[in-house]
Amino acid sequence: MTKHPLRAAAIGLSDPPQGSYFSEPPEKSGTSQRYMKAILQRFFAHLPRRAIRGGSVAVDNLLSALVQEQIAESLYICVPPNIQHETELWVRSHHNLASEALIRSLPSLNWQQLSVPPLEVWFELSNLNALSSLRVREWFTKQDYPLIITNHTLSLHNLLTDYVFQLLLHQTFPWDSLVCSSAASATALASMIDNISTRSEKRLNWSAKYHGRIDTIPLPVDTEYYCPGSQQLARRRLKLPEHGFLVLYLGYISHTKADMTPFLRGLREISTKHLERHVTLVLAGVYDEPYQKWLQSEINHTGMQDTVVFRTDVSPSEKRLLYHAADIFFSPSDTLQESFGLSVVEAMASGLPQVVSDWDGYRELVADGETGYLIPTWWGRCDEELTYSGWFSGSEHDHVALGQSVAINLHNWNEAITSLVSNPPRLHEMSLKSRERAVSHYSNKVIAARYQKLAFDLVEMRRAHNPVFTTKRNVPFYTPEYYSTFAHYATFHLEPTAFLITTGDTAELKEFLLRYTLLDRWGDLYDTELLTAIQMDVSVGPITVSNILKVQAGKHPNSSHRTIRHIMWLVKHGFVEITC
Repeated sequence: MTKHPLRAAAIGLSDPPQGSYFSEPPEKSGTSQRYMKAILQRFFAHLPRRAIRGGSVAVDNLLSALVQEQIAESLYICVPPNIQHETELWVRSHHNLASEALIRSLPSLNWQQLSVPPLEVWFELSNLNALSSLRVREWFTKQDYPLIITNHTLSLHNLLTDYVFQLLLHQTFPWDSLVCSSAASATALASMIDNISTRSEKRLNWSAKYHGRIDTIPLPVDTEYYCPGSQQLARRRLKLPEHGFLVLYLGYISHTKADMTPFLRGLREISTKHLERHVTLVLAGVYDEPYQKWLQSEINHTGMQDTVVFRTDVSPSEKRLLYHAADIFFSPSDTLQESFGLSVVEAMASGLPQVVSDWDGYRELVADGETGYLIPTWWGRCDEELTYSGWFSGSEHDHVALGQSVAINLHNWNEAITSLVSNPPRLHEMSLKSRERAVSHYSNKVIAARYQKLAFDLVEMRRAHNPVFTTKRNVPFYTPEYYSTFAHYATFHLEPTAFLITTGDTAELKEFLLRYTLLDRWGDLYDTELLTAIQMDVSVGPITVSNILKVQAGKHPNSSHRTIRHIMWLVKHGFVEITC
């Protein structure tokens, strides 16, 4: 990375680094580092426990990479006054820098402090705070420096409606950039902007335009911290089986993130077929309590108490040990909230082959057949009735409903896991390639260099242009369109001509539904009668989706989207199969 092509840059933060108070700084040698770590842990000890979630970790990782790699001669971290002290402690404990020379408080910041040398670029590390950085530029600095906004999740109901609206209300320039961590996320964001711009022009005669660009830069992972380690030692320290094949899922274990239920039966088959390998699934991370109870009951129901291990309240040091202890990493993400997949890259950096869903940003992380396997996904247009539900039931309701309509190919998953369980040389080869890919594509140094180059290119573009300010208009009306925005996330799409065949009987479905509907805390996600009726129609023989829709339209007052969502639920849980 070219040293300091930027003279002065600012980083905007709205929340303190390490949003979870029990997060630990990277292990460093030296008295000062240990002293600052002790201070940091004591300072955060009184705070209520907050779960580690991907969005907070992503911001922390990016902040760490930009500071560690010193992307500018003068680097200012601009924060609200209430988190200034926490941010100073974090910077000292992680990077041993003179934080008083770096941290600047908003809104008490004296903008003259940033005038020598002149501020060249502003990095906003989360789109949740994008509007603040736009307002700072317009209202306080009155400068037209490039603004780089890193976008994370886009599918929250309020983001789908308000974020782009507000973005279009502010002045943007060709030298501004909305950075997405994956091409899938960038495509979705471009679709959101285009939809709102088109509708505002048609309905309000308002030409609302975003004048900047959209770039794709992955999120960084500390590949020095996440690296291969002794499997035997890790298993002993974690009190996991020292012999056997460990499949690890590490992250948020919830109905809204990655439903594990469809894979329990397949895991039982694999475990039974390969008794000598003692296949064990380790589910580690933060749990949604109702979902954990449900999952435990299903594990008990299937007799897999000895095959599935739960690990909760995982600290970063335990997290790294879990990566060392495992043989492969597994994540069946089915949520629109997933735009990247930090845990996938952490596992990759630790030398674990990845078996993940071919969905959203995961698709770009895993080199299919080299570092792991991408498992095909199916989705269908079934979001019509969810257009407005987010306002009343919350985004979690929408994401659970939509996640349950995303089916992951269970046959391909079984084959992928089996191939790694039964082929140690292949496992070893993928492990080596995984580590190599993580270091070459996602290390702090690589990602910081990409951000630095982007910033320098934008600064050069700014120097070659004169800004032109435009008048703002009123906000138009817009409604979320999940499928139109995110349809490209799936491997395949459910077409009306697709044939459906049954893979289970009605009695088994009814028994399963008696247990599964306990997860529907809203009371309207699943219609058990409709699910049963669809399966009975399919059980007669192969039938097309269009014929199912016709049959059900005559029996139930359901929209076609609702029927498709129920079809996809049956496919997801292995009661119905799609054939082309």
